[in-house]
Amino acid sequence: MDIQLKKGILELVILKFLSSRDYYGYELNKDINEILQLNESTVYALLKKLIEKNLCIQYIKNSDNGPSRKYYQITTLGMQHLKNLEQEWIEFNMKISVLLGGEYYE
Repeated sequence: MDIQLKKGILELVILKFLSSRDYYGYELNKDINEILQLNESTVYALLKKLIEKNLCIQYIKNSDNGPSRKYYQITTLGMQHLKNLEQEWIEFNMKISVLLGGEYYE
């Protein structure tokens, strides 16, 4: 998959992961890379932007197995934004499927 296309959907992917539970940075990056194979710095750069836009927060939690970890948690605003992104993605996917002559499946 093209890197620009991956970056375009990364905000949706990160927020979707965070909507299920809090993640620490390395763990989130690992799980996302199983799907999109992105550079580690790309995920962290977008996390920083999501924090600046109040779509997620970062907090530090002590670990029993080593140093403290930075965790990320979606905010209420982030959940609303995620719902909007999901709807936009569904509409975009339908249009592209029709354009390519295929059928649309949710």
